[in-house]
Amino acid sequence: MVYGLTTAKNPQITELTGVTAEGEETVVEPTTIAASQWPENFTEMVSRYVMIEHVLITTSGTGPKGTINGVPVTLFPAGTTPMSDMKPGFAYTVVGIPAISNTTNQIRVTVHPEPMIGVTVPESGVATFASKHAIDLSSFTDANAYVVSAIEGSSALLNPVSGIIPAGTGFIVMGDAGTYPLAAAEGEAQENIANLLIGVTEPKVIEASETTAYYGIKDGVFKAILPGTVPAGKAILPVSDGQAVKTLILTLNGTPVTEISAENDVKDDAVYDLTGRRVEHAMKGIYIVRGKKVLK
Repeated sequence: MVYGLTTAKNPQITELTGVTAEGEETVVEPTTIAASQWPENFTEMVSRYVMIEHVLITTSGTGPKGTINGVPVTLFPAGTTPMSDMKPGFAYTVVGIPAISNTTNQIRVTVHPEPMIGVTVPESGVATFASKHAIDLSSFTDANAYVVSAIEGSSALLNPVSGIIPAGTGFIVMGDAGTYPLAAAEGEAQENIANLLIGVTEPKVIEASETTAYYGIKDGVFKAILPGTVPAGKAILPVSDGQAVKTLILTLNGTPVTEISAENDVKDDAVYDLTGRRVEHAMKGIYIVRGKKVLK
């Protein structure tokens, strides 16, 4: 296959074209490669068209430097793709062609790199998050991160966390509404974090249960989740039958850190069928009340 770059007026590379053995032009799709699969010998990837997940930037500039699974690399634009906004300590998905020039590992970047990791906090000021990658919270200064250490009555007790959080760990982010980038980590992660939250890194189906309800953040508090699918990138809180209440208030050092709205403070005995549809007049059978399976 012979490659050629197709550009637009802006001019940013829009696609990579190739010429087949029969002389016909065709659009080439990049091969997606996870950072963990990136070979130590950079020459194995030279001249391939790839989408690399998790390129960790170490030095910013017009030609940012970074690492892929510990292998050093320098990024250069193919055309005028801007890259000066890439931040050290953050991970990006990069599309381009690896090359070696004067013993320097390079990637000719064809599409503006996209940040891999970020958490969006709504107007309530509270969100949950989980990632497939370890997260370095040492530079996370514009918001605060917490785990849930215990449930006491109607309170979910919070503990602040910092440093490197292991991959797959669910945690809570609190701050002003907005999107916050999170730094990927390559160092040693914390061990044995006392945390009841479950990190969701792949879409997770929540089914009705007689013994456990799952709670998620809504309007700044924990509320029971109806049967359905929780999207990746969130965290959920399992609550046993004996601890189940309508609302769990986030509490830090004995003080509630979020307010209960009038809507949240109303007792909710709404009945749902096993598919999550609300039922006004329940006949005999199994239903969902406050996230739990009950027999009526």
